[in-house]
Amino acid sequence: MSGASQRRRGIGARRVESGAPPEYACRRVKRFTVLFPIVVAALFVYAFVAARFGRTARAIPTFTPTRPPQFVELAPALGTASLSGRVLDIDGAPVAGVSLYFRSSDVPYWSVTDERGEFHFEGLVDEELAVALLHWGHAPRLERTRPGRVEFRLPAPSPEPARIPDVPTADLGGRVMHPLGRAELDQQGYEVVLSPRTRENELGPAVERRARTDRGGAFLFEDLALATYDVHVRPAWAAGSDWPELAAEDFAWIEHAGEASDLRVLLRAGRVQGTVSDSDGTALEGALVLLAANDDSAHVGLPQMTDAAGRFVWNDVPPGSYRISARAGEGALIDVPVEVEAGSPTRVELSGLETRKRPLR
Repeated sequence: MSGASQRRRGIGARRVESGAPPEYACRRVKRFTVLFPIVVAALFVYAFVAARFGRTARAIPTFTPTRPPQFVELAPALGTASLSGRVLDIDGAPVAGVSLYFRSSDVPYWSVTDERGEFHFEGLVDEELAVALLHWGHAPRLERTRPGRVEFRLPAPSPEPARIPDVPTADLGGRVMHPLGRAELDQQGYEVVLSPRTRENELGPAVERRARTDRGGAFLFEDLALATYDVHVRPAWAAGSDWPELAAEDFAWIEHAGEASDLRVLLRAGRVQGTVSDSDGTALEGALVLLAANDDSAHVGLPQMTDAAGRFVWNDVPPGSYRISARAGEGALIDVPVEVEAGSPTRVELSGLETRKRPLR
């Protein structure tokens, strides 16, 4: 028996074992195949008809209008009083642009008068008010009043301030002269200061003026107010300070009346020069040399460094008593007194300076 025959027999055997003949099963399948599309079509038709013709009309919603809220009328924040009126000048004419300021129950109020001099305030407490009136050209005025209709009068206009008279001026030129000759003038120039002579706490038309000289000692003050001045001359390195004062006493002031155009100022200055050497008499280069006045330790000359020959020099030293000190390396400090006279050189020899060298480690 072939395998196909055996399979067909086996299938038939199973169908027989299930209790249903093969013909009956085929009929059931055919019925289901026919009835299923009919049922689906019927349901689709029903759904379409129900949706198309069976929809009930929906009612449009209606809303009942609400009543607007009823607000209670607010009471005035401060009060119900008012202040109005106008501002007049001393002749009774209305004044525009007057500023008014006051406080009512600690609340500030301000306004400006119109072209008719009128003003108006509302919401005030019925109490006494201190009204300030401000207007250009008039002194401030304080008026005390109560709310209502008022009239204010400005005081008389303030007098115009006195005009500053025109200050007559003229140019003033001049030259500083060195007592040791023109060759001794500092090539960096000098500062010339003219301080007006005025009484204490007195304001005058003249003010302090400063000018710088050229290498030849010439200076010029343009448009200098006509007045009496004290003349001060200082070297360029001391410009702006109060020392040293180099102008001689006879040239320490000037009456500028406009005629003089060439002012001569003689300097009262001397020259201090010298050398620094060690204990063997060898000139020391690079030693630091200082000069200070005996009467005031703050009055010191410009520090000097010795040159290759151990020389130092100060050209513009006012006459007086000084002390010169020198130091080189770690050696001891040499300090010697010296007197300087105007118009003459002073020579100082600083010798015996012991220099020590720090030992190498």
